This record gives sequence, structure tokens and C-alpha cells, in this order.
Amino acid sequence: MRNQSVDESLPKSMTVIDADIERKNALLKSILEKATYLRKKDWTKQDEFVLQFYPKV
Repeated sequence: MRNQSVDESLPKSMTVIDADIERKNALLKSILEKATYLRKKDWTKQDEFVLQFYPKV
């Protein structure tokens, strides 16, 4: 059952890359449960952060 969900989500994921901004947002919302962003105060570099994506599977 899990593999079927992954197979169905992959075409949607590839479509996101070529879409306009509004369409990208809608498509991302259709394949992601949520996304989290973590940046600790003691991390001083701009590129020090953690993104976690939770796909709808």
C-alpha cells in the first residue's frame, strides 16, 4: 500500500518544478503533510537551519 502512495506522489512532485508560484504552492500542499523550519539562536551563519518535510504517504 505504501509503495502505491509513493508511486502516485512522484509525478506530482515532478510537476511542481515546472509550475508558476501559485501552482507550485498548491501542488506542494497536495504532496506535503507539513514542513518545519528550525533555526537556533546560537547558529550565527545565515545558512545554518534545518528544514524537515513530511510527505503525505
